[in-house]
Amino acid sequence: MNTSNNNPLNILDLPNEILLNIISKLSFIDVFYSLVNINERFAQLSLDPLYIRHLDMTVVTMKSFFEYTFSVDDQVLSRICENILPQIHSQVNKLTIEQHSIERILLNASYPKLYSISFVNFQKDILLQYLTVRFNSNVIDGIQLHDEILIHMPRLNKFTFSINTKLLIENDITDITTKEDIQHSFIGKEFGLIQVGSYVYYKRLCSIIEYHIYTLPYQFENFLHLNNSFQGGMFHNVRCLTMKDDTHHFEHQLLKVISQDFPFLKELIIKNVLPQQKQHSSSLITFRHLILLNLAEAHVDYAEEFLVDKNIHLPCLLNLRIKFESLEMVTKNFTNDATRLTCAKLKKLHIDDEFVQSKNFQKYFPLL
Repeated sequence: MNTSNNNPLNILDLPNEILLNIISKLSFIDVFYSLVNINERFAQLSLDPLYIRHLDMTVVTMKSFFEYTFSVDDQVLSRICENILPQIHSQVNKLTIEQHSIERILLNASYPKLYSISFVNFQKDILLQYLTVRFNSNVIDGIQLHDEILIHMPRLNKFTFSINTKLLIENDITDITTKEDIQHSFIGKEFGLIQVGSYVYYKRLCSIIEYHIYTLPYQFENFLHLNNSFQGGMFHNVRCLTMKDDTHHFEHQLLKVISQDFPFLKELIIKNVLPQQKQHSSSLITFRHLILLNLAEAHVDYAEEFLVDKNIHLPCLLNLRIKFESLEMVTKNFTNDATRLTCAKLKKLHIDDEFVQSKNFQKYFPLL
């Protein structure tokens, strides 16, 4: 085979398949900035629908062995946003963006076929700002969800949510949104057969109202800020529950309801500094799957409620977080047989206070 030095191979002589393979090895930023405007053929290959459907708008630059940046140069980004995105936005299925360019890329065009978006190298607080929906209304209800979110998502097939709202009442309390108001706001408005649970809790002493609305059946593993206004229901998916109430104590009967309505609970956090009224019944409560119990922000009464095995049975408990003062008191300086069975099974004990482990302490927690 003879090759003439007078006729060097030109890249344009390569078939499209090879050129596409070469282009695919480059970053989208380099391709859009350098190749699109060379000629019509390169433009066609660079903007091929199969190539651009997963659009990665980041450039990885290694500053050191431990430090990388993902930002795109401002001049390059401006050119792409002004000249390229308007041509390809309707073909993009997946999009990868970084903190510096998110506004310009997302606000410059709509992406009707987008089904996946990845955020790279975002600071947590900044990403939260972008992902937070802000309403002018004080209470988020069915009307707000429809007018501010659903109306902009005509292709949405499924919508599940769990939303907590806290509202400070400064003046007139006659305009308080009631539970009935919230439930009524979900009638119609394209919510179809979606079932919604809700409760309203008014803290009169501090003039605060807390709202919680959620779709049923409840799909999330976490349930936050459950208080005495809880109306019951079945929450089979919940694995972590936070109970918090600043104005009313939690009594034995409510804990019994919790054990039944959250049957697969693994983590329970109690935040309540108010003493119980000692309304313990003879009925034994069992949390069959509870592994972690956090009483660090709870009155000592809840330590007695949970650690005395005649009150509550915790067959799987391995991890306890508690104040040392409460633990010392309920165990009677680590000599109380009523709490010994539960404590002897613990493999992890989290105590924020500094303390000296006595011989009784070491015998009381043999698995630590």
